[in-house]
Amino acid sequence: MRAGWIEQRDVGAVVALLALGVAVFGTGCAGSSGVAARPTPQAPKTSASLPPSPSPIPGQFQDGCDKPDPSIRSITFSASDGQMLVGALFGTGHVGVILAHQSDGGACRWVPFARILAQHGYMALPFYFRGYGPSIAPVKEHTDLDLVGAAAELRRQGATRVVLIGASLGGAAVLVAGKQIPSASVIISVSAPAVFGDLDAATAAQTLDVPVLFLASKQDQPFGGDAQTLFAERHRPGDRIVLYPGYLHGIDLVEGPMGAQVRALMLSFIRSHTGS
Repeated sequence: MRAGWIEQRDVGAVVALLALGVAVFGTGCAGSSGVAARPTPQAPKTSASLPPSPSPIPGQFQDGCDKPDPSIRSITFSASDGQMLVGALFGTGHVGVILAHQSDGGACRWVPFARILAQHGYMALPFYFRGYGPSIAPVKEHTDLDLVGAAAELRRQGATRVVLIGASLGGAAVLVAGKQIPSASVIISVSAPAVFGDLDAATAAQTLDVPVLFLASKQDQPFGGDAQTLFAERHRPGDRIVLYPGYLHGIDLVEGPMGAQVRALMLSFIRSHTGS
């Protein structure tokens, strides 16, 4: 029954009251008819009624995924094909760590781990792939070229060895880009798909000569299965795979309930293969 309407069974009573000149009001409380008007239903919230998300600021790294943080040292640099990219530098050191984001989460999601890396004496560079956030571009392809540019920027900043870490999309991209970065010493791939758009991680992984740590959740399919396949097809000394229970994907695995274990393993893997 719509708000303000009167049920059929009360029509007779209403007619009698009207004949006596009694006004019947049904505006949210019970009148002399004994009929209470039903409250007007609230319209569901839609994307049109919600406040809009802040737009990315070109050239400005964004922490929290929605707002600029003036305490973060934003930098711009070029991919190997000249595309302008935006990142942020944390810490100093001769070992630089690139942090590559997933498609549904910006580089800002890597900021907490970047701070941890800096505390352990590493230089960390989370950055936005082309077409994401403030790295404005018409397409979201060729992310391996973005990683090559990020490695060049770390070398320019003083790093002599480079570690590549990526989640989901980023996890596939680091596997593809690894062969193109001579200074790459370690790769950590979190929840990487075997293929993502123009990235064929399955083929690229078999050509890598550096140790790779594969991380994923067992029930996060197909990514858990892809991690097992990528690991099994490599047969390289120094490689390792760890599958965690549950469904957490990508950066959520790094930040989730088992995050402390995941982060400690990542740091240990870096130390064991860089000596730093």
